[in-house]
Amino acid sequence: MPSTFPKSYKVRKDTALLSFLLMIFLASTSTALPHKTKSRNSAKHERFDKNKLDAQIQILAEQISARPVTIAKNEDLKLNVDANKTAWLKQIYALNLVEASKLTELMSDKLIQYKLFSHYLTSETEKFLLHSIGLKEFLIKYNLVKTNSELIPDPDLIENALAEEFPYGFVVRPALGIAPTEKSHGLFLNSDSFIKELFKKDSLIYQPKTLHQAIRSHIIQAVASGEAIVLQGDLLREISIKNRRSAKTYERIRIHSFQNQVVSGASPELWVSKRSFEIPKLQHDKAESFVQEFLDKLPSQLTARQAWGIDVAVLNTGEMRILEIVTNRGQKIAWSSYLEQPKILGAYSRHLEKNLGLEFTGVSGAVLRLNMANYFNYWEIRREKASAEKKYSELLPPNIF
Repeated sequence: MPSTFPKSYKVRKDTALLSFLLMIFLASTSTALPHKTKSRNSAKHERFDKNKLDAQIQILAEQISARPVTIAKNEDLKLNVDANKTAWLKQIYALNLVEASKLTELMSDKLIQYKLFSHYLTSETEKFLLHSIGLKEFLIKYNLVKTNSELIPDPDLIENALAEEFPYGFVVRPALGIAPTEKSHGLFLNSDSFIKELFKKDSLIYQPKTLHQAIRSHIIQAVASGEAIVLQGDLLREISIKNRRSAKTYERIRIHSFQNQVVSGASPELWVSKRSFEIPKLQHDKAESFVQEFLDKLPSQLTARQAWGIDVAVLNTGEMRILEIVTNRGQKIAWSSYLEQPKILGAYSRHLEKNLGLEFTGVSGAVLRLNMANYFNYWEIRREKASAEKKYSELLPPNIF
């Protein structure tokens, strides 16, 4: 099968990955949301329709335009909060400083994110984001399925469609969450292994009967985009080809935001793993500026009461792109696992004091501002994570007494 994509790899066979794909498959075949019909015995599923999804984005944008712009300053607000993540989050949500809503639930879906942000970014979308399309939308767009929803048995048709949609190659990712062992190449290492999985009778990423079903996510237990699998542009190959300079890898930097601002100093330490290349502070600062430029292009009605963990790909060539934005998935929980880290709680606390006028009082307030909150919980988590990789010796906490 001719291919415009590299073929020197094999499909990943990690047990964890296959389990993740199986979870997606089960969700796509058994958990699409049913709706009422005239016949009580005909349990139809909510239909997947690309035009319906686009209309949903338009309605969502109209609803966003009617939202309050931002939070007013309140210098009389004094908060005496225990210096740990759980107590801090409870207070933040109690005061409605960060919202847990249908919007933050929907925005946990990569395709919803892409389409919604594209609505505002227009021609600048791919300066910040990776081109994205849902698997089912892709198959329908290029007429790759028969009337019975089975794939047309011609792998070359799919290969050619992929080359047209993604001239620089593509990666395959779950619509929500990150698969275990997922790397820069997504779930598959080349187009051949992806197409091979598509045509399997027991495929874990596509079944004909799900083509017109809106998939209910097993993560948020609701329908978001209705897709389980998203195809995205291959950032490494795109930069390599455009710049004629090899982009061999990228490092993922988590930038945190509150409303329409980057939270300065809230770039976390890796839990255990070391980076494949060091990111200079200047490059780190550029990543924050890149995200701030992105936030500046979004309406304040969208970013109001939003707190996000924004993952930026920093390539060894210096290029950057936003990989995804992590929300609280509509729940009153941490929008970033890195909120366990004292420096992240500290950065957010200082940011809230500076920009909203509130004050974290007492000893606990000082502990928050000094990046010492949640200290022992944080080191316990690091020990647990290090245990799996047997790296205790590198992760002993310093003596603060």
